[in-house]
Amino acid sequence: MIKQDEYWNEVANKKEFTTPFQPELFLTHVDRDAVILDYGCGYGRTLSELRGYGYKNLHGVDFSEEMIKRAKSNDSEIDFQVIQSGKLPFPNHSLDAVLLFAVLTCVHKDEEQNAILNEIKRVLKPGGIIYINDFLLNHDKRNKDRYTVTKKVWLNIIPMECLN
Repeated sequence: MIKQDEYWNEVANKKEFTTPFQPELFLTHVDRDAVILDYGCGYGRTLSELRGYGYKNLHGVDFSEEMIKRAKSNDSEIDFQVIQSGKLPFPNHSLDAVLLFAVLTCVHKDEEQNAILNEIKRVLKPGGIIYINDFLLNHDKRNKDRYTVTKKVWLNIIPMECLN
């Protein structure tokens, strides 16, 4: 079985992501001068879109060296970095917002997902925004179970008016 890093490096120059981004929602909650990180940024599609909306302090990290090379060639005005350990190269409480698009589904172990979320919590300012957009792999019982538990937790945390 091919390892994830090998897969993403192999498809880096041809893969096109379709995970939807709702900029109108993001624009109402995150100021244009915010420090924003896209964790698992791939080739930088979402950050480039945000730059088009006037955001300037943008950072992207990914463990795929080839994806980061593509991101840098697509948009040299954004700070893109390769991370290997999951440790983010930012001080505590230094980011206003973190994007997490289709990342958690690719992380198979619960403890690895928790490590990612704890690292994001470390770098996110108090009151900061985390924008998670993920999908459920229906054939995977582990993901079904996670979704059921997580949905119950998040429905208690997020105001209902934000979900409509």
